[in-house]
Amino acid sequence: MDIMRIMNRIFMSSFIVFGVLAMPVWASEGGAAATASFPAVESFEAGVPSYVSVKKGKLSIDHDHVQDGKSSLRWGFQDGSELVFHTGLLGNTNVYTGYGGYSRSSFTLHVYLTEKSSGKLKVNFFSDEVLVGYYEIPMQHVGWQQIVYHYSWHTKIHWLKPALKNKINSIRIKAMTPKASDAYLDKIYYNKPRDFRDARLPVAKGWEPIKLNLSGMKKPSSSELEHLRKLEDVYAIHENPKISAASWEKRIAANQRRIESEGMVKGKGIHKNLGHYFGILGGIGSDYNHCAYPKQKQQLAAQFFHINDWLQENGLVVNGSLGKANNYIGRTYVDAIFKMRHPLAQHGSLEKSLAYIKWSYNYDERFFGGKPGQKKVRSMDYFHNEATRLLKVALMHAKPIERWHHVQIFRKNLSQELVDSIKPDGSLFHHGMHYFAYGSMGMSSISDTLRNMSSVGLEVSEPALDAVKRALMQMRWYAGGRTILLSLCGRHPSGKQSVPAQALLRVAQAYAPYRGGKWDRELTEAYLRFEPKKAKGEAFKEYRIEQAPHGHRTMPYAGLGLHRQANWLAGVKGFSNYVASGESYANANRFMLYLSNGSLELQTHPLAMPSVRGSGVEPDKGWDWLAIPGTTSIYSSLQMIANGNGSFHERGGGGFNGGLSHDHRYGVFVHHISSKTQAAKARKNAKNGGPFNATKTYFFFANRIVCLGSNISVDGVDYPVRTTLFQKFLTPEHGEVLAGDEHLKLTTEGKMYPVVRDYKPGRVCLRDPYGNYYFVSSDDRVHLRMGEQVSRDGYDRNDTNGNYATAWIEHGKNPKSAGYEYMVLVQPNEAQAKACSRQFKLAQGAGKPYSVIQRNAVAHVVYDKASKTTGYAIFSEKAGLGSSPHGVLVGVDRPCLVMVEDKGDHYMVSVTVPDVREKETKPIVVSLALKGDLKFHGQLPKGHKFAAVTSAQDGEKKVMLSVPVMHGESHSVRLDK
Repeated sequence: MDIMRIMNRIFMSSFIVFGVLAMPVWASEGGAAATASFPAVESFEAGVPSYVSVKKGKLSIDHDHVQDGKSSLRWGFQDGSELVFHTGLLGNTNVYTGYGGYSRSSFTLHVYLTEKSSGKLKVNFFSDEVLVGYYEIPMQHVGWQQIVYHYSWHTKIHWLKPALKNKINSIRIKAMTPKASDAYLDKIYYNKPRDFRDARLPVAKGWEPIKLNLSGMKKPSSSELEHLRKLEDVYAIHENPKISAASWEKRIAANQRRIESEGMVKGKGIHKNLGHYFGILGGIGSDYNHCAYPKQKQQLAAQFFHINDWLQENGLVVNGSLGKANNYIGRTYVDAIFKMRHPLAQHGSLEKSLAYIKWSYNYDERFFGGKPGQKKVRSMDYFHNEATRLLKVALMHAKPIERWHHVQIFRKNLSQELVDSIKPDGSLFHHGMHYFAYGSMGMSSISDTLRNMSSVGLEVSEPALDAVKRALMQMRWYAGGRTILLSLCGRHPSGKQSVPAQALLRVAQAYAPYRGGKWDRELTEAYLRFEPKKAKGEAFKEYRIEQAPHGHRTMPYAGLGLHRQANWLAGVKGFSNYVASGESYANANRFMLYLSNGSLELQTHPLAMPSVRGSGVEPDKGWDWLAIPGTTSIYSSLQMIANGNGSFHERGGGGFNGGLSHDHRYGVFVHHISSKTQAAKARKNAKNGGPFNATKTYFFFANRIVCLGSNISVDGVDYPVRTTLFQKFLTPEHGEVLAGDEHLKLTTEGKMYPVVRDYKPGRVCLRDPYGNYYFVSSDDRVHLRMGEQVSRDGYDRNDTNGNYATAWIEHGKNPKSAGYEYMVLVQPNEAQAKACSRQFKLAQGAGKPYSVIQRNAVAHVVYDKASKTTGYAIFSEKAGLGSSPHGVLVGVDRPCLVMVEDKGDHYMVSVTVPDVREKETKPIVVSLALKGDLKFHGQLPKGHKFAAVTSAQDGEKKVMLSVPVMHGESHSVRLDK
């Protein structure tokens, strides 16, 4: 609901009607204040204003054609007539303000033309007697239209003297027409900041929806029309005879009182947002369908017609002044008209409403536009708000054959849209990034439609269902239990966003036509893991509750590496030139600057379905947004990292950011930080100095995660740089940290005593309050702090506090080439923890369960002893790779990620290039050189190349393996010794 309220506030801002305000004060170009002589909104409630005059025409006040209040200005004009508004100085026409900084200075004119002609009205902006700029209104639309021109934001005002923009002091509208006519003007904003998306040009030509030529189309069979009838019945609202006629009479009377009290009558304009009136129509539409009494049904229908006709008079028509009602605001209107489609058809007004909806939703373009084979990529908001409404529009056509063909086109389009819009790795895009909040809503909404269509024999294509399944099954991977990683919060850093489990079941059911009438097993059993109580039901007797996902996956389009063992999740998040760090507004996720700086989030609460908050992250209880686990950040202050007044999506660090999945079991993740923004936010003088740099890698082996950092550098910053190991909320149950052999915990009263520990460079072993171990081999000091933290919530609304244990590696101020090395042992049993601690305490590096072979500017290389696996993050093809005694990889021809596992009689080799390029069409081919007499096992995958060679220098046998990589996908192959 938070998302819906925010989006409604954005997209409905243009429909809010303001009363007459006090005289505004605008800043002049030179910065001095200038009081305007015009009202904030001119609605002509006090008659013809003294600052308005006319040449060769007549002015009067009208009460029948109104947009605001009870009056409008009627202008009787002929060719050469001029209507003059002596406004006085408009002041600053370049204001930049409002939600997200989206509002820009604009001129809004509501005008009602009474007849079409070849003439036009020319709106001229004057500074004294100098014409500064103009635009033209063709006389091509009868009725109200709203015209919004921004003075300086992608404006199409024809500026003749742009230097005089801030000195405009009169607006003169000149009639250029072959015949005399009338126009009504109302609700004029001379200089008002409005959302840049509110821009509305004058109607240049009429618009009518495309009508299908049915003469050459195949006539649907009776059985096909029966499928259509069943689909309509799915969305039908049935009569409820239990509600008495007397109850309906009361409701009808209440509706009538509301119509009168709210001024929903001819000659009165709208005074609330459109959603308010659409809600009323939707309620009446539902009542009409529920009502079982003909007399009362007729009265309800009459009330619906009355309100709908009144809205159309006010501009709810094609090209009308109320603009397009689509997306969030329009869906309620589509639903209302759909409920009343049959009585509206009898009333003779369905076509007018249907044409308006088609215009609002770009129905013709979406159904009939585009080139053959062209991709139909949609945002996730489309699947949440619009797709199902387009199906309802298809079902509103008068003739059954029309409805049939429109539904067939919808099926085809929706199938392609799902395939084209869901990324190969299951990422769900909105605002140019994987955005779970919108993706979750989109998949939840469209899953219901997919199930409904399949249930009546009008299913979408199987590849379309496969795409949705891929997205839903990936959600299980980036949610420890129900709740997703905090780094995927979008604008909503609550830690409560959860997987829409019901969507899994709906899509499983939608597969029935492709599964012999059965539900998809994988989706159904995944659903049962979220809803285990349902497994006892008769419908699920053939299905089992799935085990928790296990292994390693990457999502290149989301910048994610996901590692799961038992019931826990370790998720790492980065960003790149192609993958956004997240989204932040001034009042939503405001402190997210470092949320994707290689955050390593552990959802490990000892339950079958661990959660964000249950694992020690409490975003609204003193959470420190500068100390996100796994990240390397400049530790300045909340005020300095806070986003300003605009939308923020950081990208950067090049394209080489992402992960490798090795045989679906182990993995490597790399994140390069090269951020001018992060450095600038930490400087007093943002223009001085270079970017903040760091190279971070993560090597995942079973429950061991080796974390390396190098090239950590920044200059001109008076704050320390830190790599955070953990930040965990302390509770009586989870209140102890083990530091070496020292137990640090809450007092018996449940209160925290402050603890500060400062460890010298060397080896440090810590256990966080939730049972995860951190073995640090650091050239820098390690710090531990336990006690109360005071912070702000992610929406910057409230001060918050909470008790935390936070540990970090301190790199100091302005490090030049700092680095770090530590291993996380996730949820070990007692024996594992003791063995690892014992090894770690040994003086020699050989005692560690892993070896760092290389950690420099050209490569990070780690060997894991238990699995006999070497992980490579290779940043340069010139990296010297032959020095490791365990290394079979001796060369590559480009930066890449590689893992080589020694299985005794064979090697498992995995490779990827995590360079997810937008609009890529050809794979990147990466070639590996491996030493030894090796043979490819099985059939060579398509596009792969394998060749055995002998070195001319030392006679050693080698093999060359070439692998094509698309979309940052991982490839694993077996090479027999």
